Amino acid sequence: MAANSSFARARQYARQHGASTVGLFLTGLLTTIALVLLLIDVAAVAGLLASGGRVVASGDELAVVESLAGEPARRDGEPGSYENAGLLPLWVGMRDRPAGNAVGRLYRRFPSLRTNRSALVWLVVSGLFLTAWFCMSRYLVLRGVRHLGERVAARMRYDIYR
Repeated sequence: MAANSSFARARQYARQHGASTVGLFLTGLLTTIALVLLLIDVAAVAGLLASGGRVVASGDELAVVESLAGEPARRDGEPGSYENAGLLPLWVGMRDRPAGNAVGRLYRRFPSLRTNRSALVWLVVSGLFLTAWFCMSRYLVLRGVRHLGERVAARMRYDIYR
């Protein structure tokens, strides 16, 4: 019974520091977002390396791809073929999803994402940035938890020994 009352007392003290709890929650949320974006970035790098930036489109798909990337490299009665197309294969795979719209907008807006080499550089740089963001957010969460725990423990020691 004494253990339950000490846990109840610790929860009560932690509730008194609501701003710390909200800050920890928001920092944890930012950490989760950074991790998800980092996983998407790693998947995009893997997709670019696997496809080599090559897309073969035909029929209705060809018209959709042409609207984003222009005319294919060759058109000798074969399907439209795009070589060294950067993030175009990623967009083709995701075009029916909400994230596909974002990839399409990026592809249109930044010409550097239209070739394999520059797209890979951008993906690696963004991966490094997201890794730094993830590590910083994780550090802030751990520091906040430790700080909140120390404040709760100090308050409990004060109440016990007064």
